Amino acid sequence: MIRFNLHKRNDTKSKKFAIKVILTYNKKRFTFDSGIKIESEFWDIEKQKVKKNCKNHITYNSFLQSIEIQITDYIFNSKRLQKKISIPELKRYVNEIIKPDSKNDNFLNLIDRVFNSKNIKQQSKVTYKTFKSLFDSFCSDSGIIPDINNLNQITVNQFVNYMIKKEYTATYINLMISIFKSTINVITDSFGYDLDLNFKNLKNLKTKKEFVILNKTDIQKIFALESENLKLYKDMFLVQIFTGLRFSDLVLLKKTQIQKDFIVLSTQKTDSTIMIPIPELIKPIINEYSDKTNKYLFDSKLLLKLYNRKIQLVCKYSDITELISISNYIGINRNYVTKPKYELITSHTARRTFINLALESGINTKYVKMITGHKNDTSFDKYVNLNRENLTSEITKLCKGLA
Repeated sequence: MIRFNLHKRNDTKSKKFAIKVILTYNKKRFTFDSGIKIESEFWDIEKQKVKKNCKNHITYNSFLQSIEIQITDYIFNSKRLQKKISIPELKRYVNEIIKPDSKNDNFLNLIDRVFNSKNIKQQSKVTYKTFKSLFDSFCSDSGIIPDINNLNQITVNQFVNYMIKKEYTATYINLMISIFKSTINVITDSFGYDLDLNFKNLKNLKTKKEFVILNKTDIQKIFALESENLKLYKDMFLVQIFTGLRFSDLVLLKKTQIQKDFIVLSTQKTDSTIMIPIPELIKPIINEYSDKTNKYLFDSKLLLKLYNRKIQLVCKYSDITELISISNYIGINRNYVTKPKYELITSHTARRTFINLALESGINTKYVKMITGHKNDTSFDKYVNLNRENLTSEITKLCKGLA
């Protein structure tokens, strides 16, 4: 059975909604996007067709009727010939009818379809674009045709080895593998392709690495910095340091989310509600930007890459220049580098600094996790810097308690 439905969504600002093709086959229901979008007033719910007062109603209804006829004939003829249709075959056939495109099997085009079919947040969209660009480079350098039907386990392993040879960090490689997996899952489940790819044996690379945090002297230096050109970034960085906010939540922080002495918001990454007390040290910053006419407290269009560059300059001009040696994994190899501290600073340094200083100050771990929005110890523990000084201090407390 085939029917059509106007898919109304409350989470979109668009006045037009997609017409969905709903197919019931072997007691299972499948939904496809017809590619047609109309305003709700032009849709006849009972007749499941576009109303005559819509400018392109003849074209739209003819297309929908054609879809219904072709699918019905395909199923009928298969039964007549006693040919069993697999679910992937049926999905592929329907998609070919709806979007007849000779380039359908190009994996790069399919990545675009995944990108457009999912309700992805802006940050994830950037990651999908990065993955597509990287896979395109891999195919060009390796002489591989990016046809979905040629994609196999060997290709997946070659792609991982390609990233390792390019000396990408283990964290970056693991992210690309994750995007690869989710892309394949959508292509298999929604686009009708039957791919025999096993990601279970594809283990994540080691990612354990050392990171820097700011100490109290560093923070005092940042407070003391006077620079008109860097003022916005300095202020944003200080708010991060004293609230533990992620960059994605910081740039989209609305004035309405400042409620008396607290910041109350739902995080962009996990959609969990958090309530952060505003420390006295940053209240003047919050008040200054709250007086401006903008909807957001800071610059909501600011890109992470630019922000990281600017806060590195903030730290450089604040004389946070001591040489720091750290290690991380480049591909499968552990890499050691020595750089001025400011060069190792990113927006996440502020979040790590907040967590470590809060714990060192004796704030209960449970309350710190409530503020940062961490739901489990595994992810939270990655932020905790258990250095020698911390351990020595704790053992000293123990000894004093027993003396």
